[in-house]
Amino acid sequence: MNSLSIIISIILFPGLIATIMCDKLIVHQNKWEIFKYAIYSFLFGILSYVCLQLLKFIYNEIFVYIVTPLPRFQSNSLDIWSIIQNEKAPLNLKEIAFATVIAPLLAIFATYVVNKKKIHKYAQLIGLSSKYGDENL
Repeated sequence: MNSLSIIISIILFPGLIATIMCDKLIVHQNKWEIFKYAIYSFLFGILSYVCLQLLKFIYNEIFVYIVTPLPRFQSNSLDIWSIIQNEKAPLNLKEIAFATVIAPLLAIFATYVVNKKKIHKYAQLIGLSSKYGDENL
């Protein structure tokens, strides 16, 4: 396996967990195809790492600054982004584990939004959509 496939599998692992959960929890008529699984796994994987990046930024910039207002020289970015840019960068297993923990939470949130049709209701509320009905009506 070359390094690109390892990087892709690292990104897809948390996303695959979230996609499997969404597939089991979301009400849909047709069975998801492999292409849809791949796209959703990639999107959920990237979203897991983005949420982890946001949590790290909040922790480093807000919480640590309140406790110790000294200047910090550590980077706020995750190591996963340096792996994508430089294939020789070391793998941080903590980040992968934390992203894997975040992935089911994202899946639960996505399931809630889809099953309760929150995006559709919000679009109607602001007058963006007047569509009535859905595929499972």
